[in-house]
Amino acid sequence: MRKSSLIILGCALLLAAGLFAPLEAQLAPNEIAKLGTELTPLGAIKAGNAEGTIPAWDGGLKAPPAGWKPGMHYTNPYADDKVLFTITSKNVGEHAAKLSEGQVALFKTYPDYTMKVYPSRRSAAYPQRISTTRPSPTPRARSSPRAATA
Repeated sequence: MRKSSLIILGCALLLAAGLFAPLEAQLAPNEIAKLGTELTPLGAIKAGNAEGTIPAWDGGLKAPPAGWKPGMHYTNPYADDKVLFTITSKNVGEHAAKLSEGQVALFKTYPDYTMKVYPSRRSAAYPQRISTTRPSPTPRARSSPRAATA
């Protein structure tokens, strides 16, 4: 009986996934108009937060880090950053509102666990073709090829 219940549940999940797969989200024209002004080219909020812990996005890294040469692996552009503070099992309560449940659980499970906190950066940069391309402000209906078979 248990095996047949699992099969029925699996089929129901596959059916539900098939019903929702053809749906695609569309941006409203007023949201499209914000791209490049209030929003980054990919739709994130450009402004920093009120606390000042997250800076405004200014276009991200515009050039490779000093010393990087083609063929090299990752070079840390922020190697000189200093640790702002360290979270430990003793002070995790002070920072719990900014941590996920899983992160807080790490401190409870592993009392010697520490988390170094560095300044936030918004280093994501996009090629010029992405930064200057805007979606059409005209909403249009789209369906995926699977919609015809659903």
